[in-house]
Amino acid sequence: MLRHVARALLGAVFIHAGIDQIRRPQSRALAAGPYVSSLAQRTRVPDDPILLVRVNGGLMVAGGLGLVTDTAARPSAVVLAASLIPTTVFGYQFWRAGDPDTRSRQREQFLTSAGLLGGLIFAALDTAGRPGLTWRAREGTKRASRATRRAGRTARRDAAMLRREAKITRRAVTANVRADRLEATRAAERTVRRSAKRARRAVASVADSLPGSAT
Repeated sequence: MLRHVARALLGAVFIHAGIDQIRRPQSRALAAGPYVSSLAQRTRVPDDPILLVRVNGGLMVAGGLGLVTDTAARPSAVVLAASLIPTTVFGYQFWRAGDPDTRSRQREQFLTSAGLLGGLIFAALDTAGRPGLTWRAREGTKRASRATRRAGRTARRDAAMLRREAKITRRAVTANVRADRLEATRAAERTVRRSAKRARRAVASVADSLPGSAT
């Protein structure tokens, strides 16, 4: 609520000043005349100080309404800050005033405008508690970095797990090969033993069938 009130108070100042520039641009146009002529010679800016003062006043009114209604408040503050600079420089040139009273009055107005410029800078930077672009970019970078580190750790764990599984597989294959070899050896031994038994039986049978084997 205080943000809305502060913006409305700040915007009301610029609405009033902008309307004054639109209705009575002569004094500011007279002060800005030499600068506008010099600028018009180098750029495409029209050489019409009164028109430029009124355009500046229109920007001030639009920006002030943006602050008062809290509609696009931050862009409005940026527009007002940009419009306040020429108003301050051309409207309150206290350094050129010869009369001490006039110089003091214009210096005070110059400093007041400078203070309003500071308030506009704060309004332009105020995110109303929401994260700004810089914070979001920094946090996005941090999250990406954390995600990259997590992905690296996960990849290393997966690689270690694959290595362990490969070792277990190799051991199992080796054990199976050894078991197969042992089983083959035992089978060969059994075959040899059976063959030896059959051979002994055959020899015994032949011996029994020979003459005189009973004695």
